[in-house]
Amino acid sequence: MIFILAVLLVLSCYSAKVARTGQFFEDYLSKSDTTAINGIFVVLVFLCHFYSYVSFGTTFIDRSFVNFVQYLGQLVVVTFFFFSGYGMIYSISKKGMPYVKKIPMTRFLRVLLHFDIAIVLFMIMNLFLGHKFPLYYNLLSLIAWESIGNSNWFIFATLCLYLIVFVSFIICRCNKYIGTSVTIALTAVLIFLLIKANKPTFFYNTIFCYPLGMVYGLFKDKIDKIVMKKDWIYLCFLVIAVAGFIIFKYFGFFYPAAVFFVFSIVFLSMKVRLNNVFLQFTGKRVFSIYIIQRIPMAIFKYFGLTAHRYIFFAVTFTLTLLMAYAFDKLISLLDKKLFDR
Repeated sequence: MIFILAVLLVLSCYSAKVARTGQFFEDYLSKSDTTAINGIFVVLVFLCHFYSYVSFGTTFIDRSFVNFVQYLGQLVVVTFFFFSGYGMIYSISKKGMPYVKKIPMTRFLRVLLHFDIAIVLFMIMNLFLGHKFPLYYNLLSLIAWESIGNSNWFIFATLCLYLIVFVSFIICRCNKYIGTSVTIALTAVLIFLLIKANKPTFFYNTIFCYPLGMVYGLFKDKIDKIVMKKDWIYLCFLVIAVAGFIIFKYFGFFYPAAVFFVFSIVFLSMKVRLNNVFLQFTGKRVFSIYIIQRIPMAIFKYFGLTAHRYIFFAVTFTLTLLMAYAFDKLISLLDKKLFDR
C-alpha cells in the first residue's frame, strides 16, 4: 500500500511551483491554494478510513503504510479546521455584520442539510445490508451526535463552531478581535463539554485549530512581514515549525504537535505551490468525499472485497470520487433553490 502513497505524492507534486530565492507566494492562503492542500489531506483521510477496513501483514511495505497512517492520525484534518477558521475571519473582516447574520442559514443549515441528505443514503444502505441501529441512534445521527456507519464527529464539530462564531460576533457587535477571543473561550467550553459527555478524543482534539486559523487571519499581514523579510528568516521559522512538530509528536504532546504541524504546512506553502486538476477536484469536494466514502467501503466489505486490498482500494476510491461528484451536483441544485437567492 505504500505504493499508493507514492502515487499520491506524484499527483500532489505534479505542476508544483517553487518560489525563487528572495521571493514568496504572498497569496499562499488564497482559495485556490488552500483548496489544493485540502485536496491532499482529504485523500489521506480516505486512506486512514481505508486502513480500518482491511488487514495488513508484517512485511516492510505493509508496516510502512500502517506506520504512516498511525503517525498522522488526527493530523489529517487540522488544515480543514485551520483554513476554515482563516476563511471565516477573512469573510467577517470584509463583509461585516451582514455576513455574520447569515451564518445560521448559509453555513449552519446548509451543511446540516447536506449532511442529512447523506445520512438518508446511509439509512437506505443499512436497510439493504441488514445493519440495524436503535431508533434514537438514527435520530441523533441527523445532528451528527451518533453514527450509523457514517463519519460524524467532524460535521458535529463544524456545526458547533459555526454557532460559536455566530454567537461570539453577534455579542461583540462584529468586533473581530473581541469576537475571536470569545470564539476561543467558547471553543474551550465546547471541548470541556465533549470531554464531560465521554466522547472519544478525536471528537475534540483538533477543533482548536479553527480559532487558531482565525487568530492567524487577524495577524497575517504582520506575520508575513516578519517571515518573508529574508529567506534565512523564513527558513528559521520553517525549521522551528517542523522540529517543534517532530519533538512534540515524539513525546506524545498532541496539541502543540498539531499547532506546529499546521504551521509547517502554512510556512511551506509560502514557498511551494501545489496546485493541479486532481487536487482542485478533491479539494473542492472535501465534504462530499469525507461523508460519502464509507458507503462504497461498507458495501464492498459486505461482499468480501476487503480480502483483495488493491482491488478494494481502486473500486472504493473510484466510486467515492464519482459519488462525491454526483452528490455535489445534486446539492448544488438544491442550494440554488434554498440558499442562493
